[in-house]
Amino acid sequence: MIERTPILNAVTHVILLSGVVLAVLPLWLVFVASTLTLAEVNAVPMPMLPGGSLWNNVTEAWARAGLRKRGKTVGGRALFSCRDSARPSLYVMCHRHRPFPR
Repeated sequence: MIERTPILNAVTHVILLSGVVLAVLPLWLVFVASTLTLAEVNAVPMPMLPGGSLWNNVTEAWARAGLRKRGKTVGGRALFSCRDSARPSLYVMCHRHRPFPR
């Protein structure tokens, strides 16, 4: 038998929607922070709407990581080879077996 309980349905939907908001909110904050300048991110309270500095922040992050200098940006090539890996576990994993062809 199908029970029709509109109040229980509303309560379950409110619980589900609050769970979705709690799951998406940190991702939204990271995205918004990536579009703001450092002064705007450090302002209290931080703006909740995206800013206009996304492209500047992305190019600065790529330049600081050294990806622009190595020329490993596009074309299906890996961003980091085993030699350039910042993670020791990845370095060990790569060199435990045969190295990548160069």
